[in-house]
Amino acid sequence: MAELLGSLKDKVQDTVEEKLEGDDQSDDDLEQDEFDADEAKTNATQKQSKADKKKEETALKNRKSDTKVINAGGDFQVQVHVIEARELRAKDSSGTSDPVVTVTIFDHKKSTTIIEKKKECRWDQVLYFELNGLLPDELSRGTALIEVHDADIFGKELIGAFEFDLAWIYYRKHHEVYNQWIALSNTQESEEDDEEKDDDDDASDKSEEGMDGIEGYLKLSVTVLGPN
Repeated sequence: MAELLGSLKDKVQDTVEEKLEGDDQSDDDLEQDEFDADEAKTNATQKQSKADKKKEETALKNRKSDTKVINAGGDFQVQVHVIEARELRAKDSSGTSDPVVTVTIFDHKKSTTIIEKKKECRWDQVLYFELNGLLPDELSRGTALIEVHDADIFGKELIGAFEFDLAWIYYRKHHEVYNQWIALSNTQESEEDDEEKDDDDDASDKSEEGMDGIEGYLKLSVTVLGPN
């Protein structure tokens, strides 16, 4: 009987020890998993930091290279891809306009075709500007003035405009603004509206269209190519 009790006691002791060893091993495995997770997180952070640093170094190198090209001057080409317009302010009594886009760069001016009686229209037309023999740093003072007019037999009336700095575009990736929607504004008309409000307290009857300062939207791409 004593031998039986002793045997049972030994088995219970062995079971307890095995359980304790298993718990210790589980704790060790958990600690190892936590360590591995922290190490992986640290490695990922260090890797991202190196990637960000490399990206900054590349951007700085490219900017220095672009600055060198701008400062040197020479022959440049600007390509303006006029794609489409939406929500243009109506200028005609028919509730539409006859929109045409005009781009002015230095003393060069070019226009798209005229599209009749539209507030939403598509040109998909590219205008090329050859800027030959620019003086050193002259590009940094250049702009691309984008204007949308209503064209009719009486002349052209400005709907709205937007202006880009050429150097800002050249510093961008691939030297371009790609498929960008721009908001058109008409500061001349805003000034005239302000004068009318001063002269007439009943100006509240004026059309609300364009009162937020936006006369429509134009989608385009602009690319500035430097000397080879």
